[in-house]
Amino acid sequence: ARAPLDADIEFNIECALSRLGDLALDRKDVAAAERYFREAVAQCQRRSAHTTGARVAIDLGIVEERLSQILLLQGKHAEAGELIARNIESKERVARLDPENMSANRALSIAWERDGDLRRDQGDLPGALSSYTRARELTVERAEREPANHEARHEAAICCQLIGDVERRRGVVATARAEFVRAAEYLEPLVAMDSPDIAVLRTYAT
Repeated sequence: ARAPLDADIEFNIECALSRLGDLALDRKDVAAAERYFREAVAQCQRRSAHTTGARVAIDLGIVEERLSQILLLQGKHAEAGELIARNIESKERVARLDPENMSANRALSIAWERDGDLRRDQGDLPGALSSYTRARELTVERAEREPANHEARHEAAICCQLIGDVERRRGVVATARAEFVRAAEYLEPLVAMDSPDIAVLRTYAT
């Protein structure tokens, strides 16, 4: 067996592979992107074999989440589902060990959002609603703990929109509208006060 590389070098290899996957997605080559992200996952797994701590678990979850996203794009729901379930289990464990770690919080919220995507694509709207709601709970927690974290507010708005889309498909129009309004309320502080967009947001949030 080969000797393990320095952890920083291994991490940089993972980053390079992930960026190559992103470039492949930019040119719509989903198959190539899958290959790059599979290798990024394998590289991160090799690092986790001799590196302990929350950081490597979070990094593994990130590349696994990207791979699951690509699998969903190709309709590979069974494999994506297994990956997502494992990812959630791992991230829940990290979050329990370090509840103050907002990077772990974000990683877990993304995992639940991806689970919602899978369930929505499979027609399981109640399951999708449950997963998106859990993702929003985590994101709102992060936004409340870090009021200046604009990324958290933006992601909370995305979760609201996803929940609203599901409720719209279920025919629950009033709840869908409430979620879209809630999304606007999360986004309002992120819009420049002199922007014409602020008036649009306020119109829909009343």
